[in-house]
Amino acid sequence: MFRKTVGIALILVFSLTGIAQALTKIPQKMNYQGYITSSGLPVTAGLQIDFNIYDAPTAGNLLWSETINPVTVTNGIFNEVLGETIAIDLPFRSTYWLTFQVSGDTEMAPRHKLTCAAYANASRKIVYQQVLTVAADGGDTITVSAAIDMLNGVVPFGALQPQPNANLQWVIEVQAGTFNEPGTNGGGGQIMVPQWVTIRGRGWDDTELDVQGIKLAPGSALESLLIRTGGMTTSVDMNAINMAYLREVKIEADAPVGRVVDMRTSQFCELIDCTVVATGGGFNVNLIEIDGSVETRIENCVVDLRQLAPTTNGGISENIIFAIDVFILENTFLYTTSGDNTGTFGVGTNIGSSGRISHNVFYGMSSGSGNEIIDVTTGVFPAWTAPGPGTHGAFNQALNGTVLGGF
Repeated sequence: MFRKTVGIALILVFSLTGIAQALTKIPQKMNYQGYITSSGLPVTAGLQIDFNIYDAPTAGNLLWSETINPVTVTNGIFNEVLGETIAIDLPFRSTYWLTFQVSGDTEMAPRHKLTCAAYANASRKIVYQQVLTVAADGGDTITVSAAIDMLNGVVPFGALQPQPNANLQWVIEVQAGTFNEPGTNGGGGQIMVPQWVTIRGRGWDDTELDVQGIKLAPGSALESLLIRTGGMTTSVDMNAINMAYLREVKIEADAPVGRVVDMRTSQFCELIDCTVVATGGGFNVNLIEIDGSVETRIENCVVDLRQLAPTTNGGISENIIFAIDVFILENTFLYTTSGDNTGTFGVGTNIGSSGRISHNVFYGMSSGSGNEIIDVTTGVFPAWTAPGPGTHGAFNQALNGTVLGGF
């Protein structure tokens, strides 16, 4: 029976064939040196050896394996480059243990904990704790969908640690480019953003995600992105979640069939400095729906209704469930400047809801049309009598500067 009697030395091996390759990816290889004895005597032989990497010091999951035959052992010593035939394609963001097994023998124990040299494999980019990078070349993955699958452990090497939580949040940094997103595992074409994960781009002029839709989770966020969707009931789904937000996000929904941003029954959620655009027609569409929302803020956004069919469409709207402490402030609503606007409204509110609707501007509506802000139960401008005009809405204005009445 063979025995391993000394430790190992791990040295990162670089084998670059050209400058272009050197700039894009470091080969996922490392050097493994060991010492083997049999009956107490050093071995000299050619042996078949299986090298294995696990995610735990005992038991656990086998993350990577490679068989080398023969391994030349001289006076007990061998030195092999691992990853020559099967790349060690692990993220090196968790702790791993390496061991080997000589053919016909048991696996050597104890496993060896990989330390700093092996983790230099992650140096192909600047690495910060709890950050994944999406880029066409040189990132952790080439799509946001794959980055989330990596984080969740859908891919073979297991879930990344620490898992996102309120105290240890993750960021997925998306570089410039257009990313055609297949959707996360089990998402049915949607990107399912985990809790406490932010997807951050380089600005909506630079970073574009083409995807069926995005579903947020508590504590998750989208920042500085352009999101394009087509023919979906919901483009960005924030329904019944809390503490999620969008900042500096532009959403372009082609031929929407329901609501573009779904904030129904959400709590403590925000849309700040965003643009929501519906294109290609659409009937009975609400660009942002806030039915039953609690402590929601929609502020300094552009709500673009110009390309929707002018029939029963809304910008920001409640339905039948009162919104509580919802603040719709300093937004710009854009309507078509020709044709019939009678079925399109800017803000739909409900008598009995609370919060504030103020300092919004409605472009394209003729002054006093009554469709800038409506009571969804009556279809006309709100006529609240208590606690009095101006307590819920004030300082909103039409295109010509006319200040709409308070309510």
